[in-house]
Amino acid sequence: MTGSVKRRSGGWAFRVDVGADPATGRRCQVSKQGFTTKRAAEQAMAEVVRLRRPPAPRSASSTWSLGEYLEQWLTREAARVSPATLRTYRLAIGRVVALLGDLPLSRLSGADVAAWQQHLLHPDGGGRGLSPATVRNTRAVFHKALSDAVRLELLDRNPVAATDPPANVARKTTEVWTADEVRRFLDHVSGHRLSVAFRVLVTTGMRRGELLGLRWGDVGWERGALSVVRSLGLVDGELVMSPGKTATSRRLVFLDDATLDGLRAHFQRAVDAEAGGDSDPVVAARDGGLVHPDSFSNTFDRLVATAGVSRIRLHDLRHTYATLALMAGMHPVVLAERLGHSTVATTMDLYAHVTPAISRDAANIVATTLWDPRR
Repeated sequence: MTGSVKRRSGGWAFRVDVGADPATGRRCQVSKQGFTTKRAAEQAMAEVVRLRRPPAPRSASSTWSLGEYLEQWLTREAARVSPATLRTYRLAIGRVVALLGDLPLSRLSGADVAAWQQHLLHPDGGGRGLSPATVRNTRAVFHKALSDAVRLELLDRNPVAATDPPANVARKTTEVWTADEVRRFLDHVSGHRLSVAFRVLVTTGMRRGELLGLRWGDVGWERGALSVVRSLGLVDGELVMSPGKTATSRRLVFLDDATLDGLRAHFQRAVDAEAGGDSDPVVAARDGGLVHPDSFSNTFDRLVATAGVSRIRLHDLRHTYATLALMAGMHPVVLAERLGHSTVATTMDLYAHVTPAISRDAANIVATTLWDPRR
């Protein structure tokens, strides 16, 4: 396999010839861009090459072990998903292969899957198992891999589908701020160099990685909106700039007037420091480079500790925004679009705890209209 690493669009990219696709027999190439360092691009290319190495020769795919098939499946997925998603897939598949990898693919049964799932929850010999939520997520990747095997006619049925997932565990109530706490925090950090970043998060519900991935070229001043097209994250300790998770996460987010004014002032300071070019980050480190996500969260934690407000995580600013938006009467469809959720059902499932309060307020709306003499 041959490949190359080159600079592209303000970052690094790689392209590698990966030979024949196991599913189609056609030769193809894999290319990805958006890496912040040459080393990160080289490591990602090396990972693709590693995954593309075929297993030991077999007479037919029907004699593959489960582990060999899953290695081939990861190879195909490497050309389709982001580095962060591929890492999640590899972690899940690793949990499968550790127990079931030597079994022949064609002989895998629902009983095998059920026993594997039970082992993840309650390991033999004691010890702490994985949470039901983690097992459900791992099982979902396993299910997807075997669904592809059925589609490729390597299996007649999906053994994972023959089993039940672990029961849902009641979701903990998310900690959020009141509107008063939001105002107190923003007043407290008004002189901080990252104050506008926190204001954008709490007034848009954007994800941390989406904010840190913004460049000045993504700001539409006339429309007063941000184009969310990429996300900054960590993959194996390296900063990686990736496209949004889904088509819906790549979106246009409109800003309120006060937040837009704050962003204009922030932009002017960046221009004065010769760091306001289209490819420069909106939220920048002191040296003008990218802000490390963990450092950004740690800064938030330190500021919260001295602001006289309840302790929440940085990600809870997203939940705070969604909760306040629903309480203020924002339509769930609009909120789902602003948050970048794939469906409205996702939004309403996450914030089901808010709806009882909305329903209580709604109970008085028609009654007030009917019997309030001032109307």
